[in-house]
Amino acid sequence: MDLSFDPGLGADDQVRTIATNSAGQIYIGGDFEHYNGTNRSAIARLFPHGALDLAFDQGVSDNDAVRALAVQPDGKVWVGGLFYQAGGHFRSNLARLNPDGSADDFFDPSAVLNDEVFALDYSADHRLLVGGKFTRVDDHPARRLARLLPMSRTVLFLFDSDAPGSHENGGPAQLGLRRRGSLEGPAAVGMITRNGTAIAGEDFVSAASEIAFAPYQTTGVAPVAIIDDAFAEGDEWFEAELVNPPGVPAGATNQIRQHRIIDNEFEATVDATFQPDSVNGPVYATGVQPDGKVVIGGAFRYRGGCLANSLARLNANGAIDCDFTVHSVGANGPVYAVALQTNGHILVGGQFTYFSSKPAAQPPTSRPWPAATSWPPAARWSFCRVSSSTGSPLPCSTILKRKAARRSASC
Repeated sequence: MDLSFDPGLGADDQVRTIATNSAGQIYIGGDFEHYNGTNRSAIARLFPHGALDLAFDQGVSDNDAVRALAVQPDGKVWVGGLFYQAGGHFRSNLARLNPDGSADDFFDPSAVLNDEVFALDYSADHRLLVGGKFTRVDDHPARRLARLLPMSRTVLFLFDSDAPGSHENGGPAQLGLRRRGSLEGPAAVGMITRNGTAIAGEDFVSAASEIAFAPYQTTGVAPVAIIDDAFAEGDEWFEAELVNPPGVPAGATNQIRQHRIIDNEFEATVDATFQPDSVNGPVYATGVQPDGKVVIGGAFRYRGGCLANSLARLNANGAIDCDFTVHSVGANGPVYAVALQTNGHILVGGQFTYFSSKPAAQPPTSRPWPAATSWPPAARWSFCRVSSSTGSPLPCSTILKRKAARRSASC
C-alpha cells in the first residue's frame, strides 16, 4: 500500500468508478455524498496524494449516482450514471463537465438517455462509446449500447458578442452589430459575406446588405440565411465584413468576423453506422480495440448466429463477431470490467463461476491450467484473461472466495 496516499475519511459511501487526468489528479464517482467530511455529490476530484481538490466543486443531483467517468485530453470530464442534473444544469444520465466541474454548455443537453449509464470510453478520434441500461438516446433506439459522434464547439466572435455561432437548423444567423461614437442622426453600415469553410449557395446565402440605424440606436442585426442540409460535415464558418455603403460617409472600420455554423448532424448524434445486435441485459464495461472492434461485458445473453454470455465482441458496425464467440460462450455471471492489454489479450473481471462452459473447479485441460482438486466448492472465478483473436481463456491469476477467507491461485 502506498502510505503517501492519504484520503483521510475518504468517501462516505461506495466508489464505483475512477479516472485520472494528465496532471495526475484523480476523479472518483459513486454513491457518496461527502469526501473527507466535505459535501461532494457522487463525484469528486482528488490531488495525487488523496486530498480533496476544492476547485472542482460540482456534482450531480442529490441522492443520485455516478457509475462511469472518462477524461478528455483537454481536461473535460464525461460523467455517466443515474441523474437528472450535473454541474448545476439539466442532464439526463450523461454529462460533460468543464475542468472546474461546471456543466459544459456546448454538450447538447437534448442528448437524453432514458436509463442508467455504466460504461464510458472516449477514443482518440473523439467519439464516445456509452454502455448501460438505456434503450434510447433522444429519439434513437440504442439497445443499451451507443456511440456518439464528436461535437465541435469552438467559440468564435461575432461583431458584438462571443456567442458560439448559429445552429444550422435554427433559421437565419443574426449577426449582432453595435454602434459607437456619435449617436446623433441616422447612420448606415454595409455588410458583405465571403466563403470560409462554409460555401455560399451550399451552406449559407451570400449577403451584401445595408443596415440602417436610427438616431441614438446603438445595436442592430444583420441576418444571413443558413442552408440546412442533411450532411454530417462538422461545424463550418463564413466571413462577414463591415464596409461603407456607397454615398454614406466613412464610418465602418472594415471589421471582419468569422461566424460559425454549428452542424446539427454533429450534436451528440447517434452514429447510424454503429448498429449493435440486440442486448437483453445491461452493459457494464466496454473496450475498443485498435482495429475498431468493440469488446463488451455485462449481464446479457446473445441468441442468434452465435452464442455469447456476458462477454462478446462486436465488429466496427456493431454486429456480433462470431469468430470471437465460437471459441468461448462467455461467463455464467455478470462481467463488470474489461481491459485490453498491449499484447492483444483481454482481462475480464466479474462475478462468475464458469467461463467458456468450464467450471472453476475443473479448468480446461487444453491450456496449461494447474490442478484444481484443492479448490473449495464455493470458489468464485472472478478474474481471467482471454485471447482477443479467439475469445478462449488464457493462463491468468484469479481470486477465489470462500466466506470470509480468500485464496489466490494461477489459472
